[in-house]
Amino acid sequence: MKLHVCMLILILVTALAGGAVAREAEDYINEARELQQADDIARAMEVMQAAVAEHPDDSNVNAYLGLYTGMMAGRTQDYMEAGRLVTECFETLDHAVALDYENALARYFRGLMATAVPEFFGKREEGIRDLQYVIAAREEDPESVSEDIFVDGLGRLARALAAQGENDLAIIAYEKLIEAAPESDTAEDARKAIEQMRAAEADRSREALEQVQATPEIEAIRKKMADDPDNAALVLELGEAYMSEGYLDAAEVVIRDAIEMDPENPDGYVALVSVLGEIAGRGYDEKIYEDTDYMTNLAFEIMRVTDKAVEADPENPDMRLMRGIIGIQMPFFVGRLDDAVEDLTMLSESDAPDSIKAQALFWLGQANLKKTMTYWIRTVTEYPDEEAARLVFEEMNWDIKHIDRDDYEEPIVSVEFLLGFRDELPPQTVVWVETPDGEFVKTVYVSGFSGFAKEQQINLPVWSSTSDFVDVDGVTAASIDHGHHIYVWDLKDHLGDKVAPGDYVVKVETMYWPSMKYQMVEAPVTIGGEESRTTVEEGDFIPYLQVSYLP
Repeated sequence: MKLHVCMLILILVTALAGGAVAREAEDYINEARELQQADDIARAMEVMQAAVAEHPDDSNVNAYLGLYTGMMAGRTQDYMEAGRLVTECFETLDHAVALDYENALARYFRGLMATAVPEFFGKREEGIRDLQYVIAAREEDPESVSEDIFVDGLGRLARALAAQGENDLAIIAYEKLIEAAPESDTAEDARKAIEQMRAAEADRSREALEQVQATPEIEAIRKKMADDPDNAALVLELGEAYMSEGYLDAAEVVIRDAIEMDPENPDGYVALVSVLGEIAGRGYDEKIYEDTDYMTNLAFEIMRVTDKAVEADPENPDMRLMRGIIGIQMPFFVGRLDDAVEDLTMLSESDAPDSIKAQALFWLGQANLKKTMTYWIRTVTEYPDEEAARLVFEEMNWDIKHIDRDDYEEPIVSVEFLLGFRDELPPQTVVWVETPDGEFVKTVYVSGFSGFAKEQQINLPVWSSTSDFVDVDGVTAASIDHGHHIYVWDLKDHLGDKVAPGDYVVKVETMYWPSMKYQMVEAPVTIGGEESRTTVEEGDFIPYLQVSYLP
């Protein structure tokens, strides 16, 4: 009896000292699932945070926490908080996979999230690999992956491959889905997706080729092809001829045909890189409204094609040099800077011709400059209140210039301002005019992406809600970067009518990416009467604004 009492006392003391009795990992997971079904994702996330604290080395527990963290990111209206949660989501999912690389559930959750987030996060490639792993695991051992996950994974894989331009592989994934669940609504959606992809590809090819006006050179190549239609070299030659004449969309179509005919020829990939680069060089246009990821996807596609060129001829130093240069030129989210440095370092230390080694060294210098900016961006983003952040802005300081009045017909209002920071990408910036009581008057300038994307963008929230995008067509232009800028308002409103004399407010708004740094400044101006000038110096991202009425 005394022994039983002692045991009870010991259990009680242990409970008081260590808290509640430990719960099994599966108990936490089941509770979180119930909360998810009740649409209480925040609570489900809290449950799995407690589970990870108790079972830190359990791959499934970490996987579920990563899943719910990602789901929370999709629900918040605060895009900065969403970005933080997405980062946390992938850190947790990466840890889950690292704990057990063969855990199909962890790989599925990571693939789900990686193919769901916007392309600029640079996760799609990894997500595709994860989903392919899950599908292969199910095909090898049907007990290892549930049918629901298998079917859903096939659908997500197909959509990710289609977004990446891999339509043939996307169709294969859709066909597997149809075979797995032939009578389901999901299968019917897959059939429609296949039809739409094939029809869209045919339409795009036809429209692109219809734009071509044949030159003697093009006609000569076409004549040769009529006698030898299976000659991939002639098809490639035709694509290059289209490109030289400026028919870039037609060139892309034909060059892709040449690659399909001869996938081992690196020249086809080099030509495709060239034409995609020229397409990207056209900048933002109205396509962005329908697909805000268009340019982002294009950047990843250029990098993928470049990789294929190297794979087709891995010992060719020209191919490595091309990939190194392109890797440095790519936006940060493509994530190929370190790979580019590796390629170029290898070339600089090889027995390649001096011309290639010299180019490699030059671009290695460019890579180091880019890394310098990355460090400075981190300084300002992570330690904004430290003296080091102030030093960054001082290093980025630019001299102020002024408008040449002889270039304009007065009266006008000049708007001069400084963008005081340089991020990985040029910021989205807008200049507009309002009345003192907040009535919209005129957009003077807006950066390309925001102007074309209109309400699809969230970069410039104040201008977006104020302007309703009524006059962006004539004032949208290429994105401006760090430095001094001058814009002129001709005293007309968004309808093209001259405004009445009186008081107005000029506003400048900017948003940087990926640091998410933001600032808006404003200055009053009076139209009519004598020349006037207002200068505002505040903040770091638009540290200087001068608005002048010049009668």
